[in-house]
Amino acid sequence: VTTSDDKFINSINTFHGKFHNRLMENNLSKSMNSPRDLLSPLADDKTSLTKVSINDMQNSEEDFYRLEQEYVDDIKDLVIHRTTNWLKVLLLIIVLSSATAMLSLIQIGLTAPLQPGDVIYPGEQISRCGLLDILPSSLNKCEYALLAYNKDGRSLVLYNEGEIVWKMQTNENNYQVKDLHPKLQFLENKTILIGGNIAILVSHMLGEDANDACDGQVFIKKSHIAPWPFTEEPQKFVDLRLK
Repeated sequence: VTTSDDKFINSINTFHGKFHNRLMENNLSKSMNSPRDLLSPLADDKTSLTKVSINDMQNSEEDFYRLEQEYVDDIKDLVIHRTTNWLKVLLLIIVLSSATAMLSLIQIGLTAPLQPGDVIYPGEQISRCGLLDILPSSLNKCEYALLAYNKDGRSLVLYNEGEIVWKMQTNENNYQVKDLHPKLQFLENKTILIGGNIAILVSHMLGEDANDACDGQVFIKKSHIAPWPFTEEPQKFVDLRLK
C-alpha cells in the first residue's frame, strides 16, 4: 500500500511540474504570437487590438482554471485512494478481531471445567480439546477426552481416548427424579447431585502407573479429575482415595 501511494504521489508531483511548465509555455506562446505581431495591419485599430487582447486573456484564464481543476481532481483521487486503503485495513482488523473473540468464546464454552456451583443438563458435553478436535491428529497434540452427561439424565461419564475412565450415577434402587429435567449440580461442598440425588462412582479404572496404586486399591489418576473436567476434586473421588 505504501509503495503504491508513493508512486501515486510521485505522479502527482510530476503532473504539478508539467502543469507549471505548460502554463509557462502557454504564456510564452501567447507573447511570441501576440495580437500586435499577428495583426500588424490593424496596429492602428485600437478597438481590434483590445478585443484580441481580451480574448487572449480569457483563453489563458480558461487554460489555467482547467489545468488547476485537473490538479485538484488528482489530489482528491489520492485522498480517496489512501482513505479506501486504510478503511480496508481497518475492516480486516475488525473482522479478524471479531472472529478471534468469537472462536475464543466458543472454545471456552466447549472446554470450561465444572466448578462448584455449576449446573448442566442432560445431553451436555464438555471436551478437553474443544475446537482442536476438528484438526487432523498430525496437527492436534491435545489428548482427546470428553465428559458427557447422558441424555437420560442418569449418569455422568468421562471418556479418555474412547475408553470409559470413570462413571457416576445415582443408586439405581433408590433413584427418584426430583426435577422435571434431571439437572446435574456440582455443589459448593463438592458434592455432585444427579436429578436431586447424590451421585456415586460405579465404574473406574486402575491406575496406569504402579506408583498410582495405593496398596493395590482401585485408584483414579488425579489428572482425570482436576483441574479438568472439574476445577476442584469432588468429594466422592477424595473418599475413594482415602479408603
